[in-house]
Amino acid sequence: MYFFEITYPLVYYPIFWYLEYFKDTHCLHASAIKIGEKGIVICGLEGMGKTTLSLELSQELNGQFISDNLIFYDKTNIYSC
Repeated sequence: MYFFEITYPLVYYPIFWYLEYFKDTHCLHASAIKIGEKGIVICGLEGMGKTTLSLELSQELNGQFISDNLIFYDKTNIYSC
């Protein structure tokens, strides 16, 4: 129980800060899929159906599922977390 309560402040937040400050890479609570050479990012709050919609779209459009919770992005790319 305590592990998850301290993981964000001690591990994730410093990593997010480093990426933002030094690498100009930003974190977003979103789901992402790749279709051909293009990407689709679906943003939203927890429990809104981002993952479900992404999985359905990836099957329907023959895409590749990239991430279901957090993504990182910079000026040109999207990275899974």
